[in-house]
Amino acid sequence: MDDEKILQDFAASVVLLLPGPAASLAIEANQRLNSASDNPIKLGDSDRLPHITLAVGCVNETDSPQIDKVLSYLAKTFSGMRLETVPCEGPCGWFLIKKHKHLQELHDAVMTRLVPYFSYSVTGRMLCLDDGELPEEKTLSFIREYALRSSFEDYTPHITIGSGEVDVPYTKTRFLVSKMAFCRLGNYGTVRKVLQTYDLVKGE
Repeated sequence: MDDEKILQDFAASVVLLLPGPAASLAIEANQRLNSASDNPIKLGDSDRLPHITLAVGCVNETDSPQIDKVLSYLAKTFSGMRLETVPCEGPCGWFLIKKHKHLQELHDAVMTRLVPYFSYSVTGRMLCLDDGELPEEKTLSFIREYALRSSFEDYTPHITIGSGEVDVPYTKTRFLVSKMAFCRLGNYGTVRKVLQTYDLVKGE
């Protein structure tokens, strides 16, 4: 019975997907980083999609219809928003996103409304991995600690470009995000499979 339950659970994320030009910018920055380092993240336009995380947790697939209802409601409640990157205070593997009132409110709403469906008792079998790929403990720790360390007042919106001892040069850009997605999570918080997308009501 326990094995059956584990097989029904998966690590999930709710994200904002980037529009084409911003996604291309992130992928190009990732490729430059990969050519000069051992960065383990390989972003692409069909797998490991560039994104801004809104929420992370482990869910049971039987709760997917309820989660869909929550996210569909929030997509009708929140508008798209124009975001911009800002410099990090030190070396980092991100494009850091400037604090935005509506982005914070959307994060808070997603986290709050998904509390009944999220758990943080993650195992490696819940990750979406390639054949032969092993779960990274860093990823499992990130998921276990997300609610305590990365949410609400600790929420720091960003676009992950690299992981480990890397430093991504600051790239100034501004873009409109208008698509939210419910996804399966892979190593390093990557988006491995988009399960459902939701258009936010309208752009600012």
